[in-house]
Amino acid sequence: MKRYVREDGSKALAERLAKEEQVATSRVAQAEVAAAMARRCREGSLSIKERDDLIAAFETHLLFMVVVEVTASVLKPVGSLVRQHPLRGFDA
Repeated sequence: MKRYVREDGSKALAERLAKEEQVATSRVAQAEVAAAMARRCREGSLSIKERDDLIAAFETHLLFMVVVEVTASVLKPVGSLVRQHPLRGFDA
């Protein structure tokens, strides 16, 4: 979301992405980003056009990312990660 909607951390993320040759995301991000954009639209902070344009931009960027599928081996370290960091659900 920070890549598409200005919020705390957006600038730092943009700087980081500019330095990286390859970016990875979870397959779940497809649902998470679309749902977050739709919620912002319902709440009035995005227009319908902005929502649709941002979802389309994410889907285009997704073509160039390494997409990590959610498997048992990917989820194995979640228990440890949430103990060490303030992560929520699929952020972990």
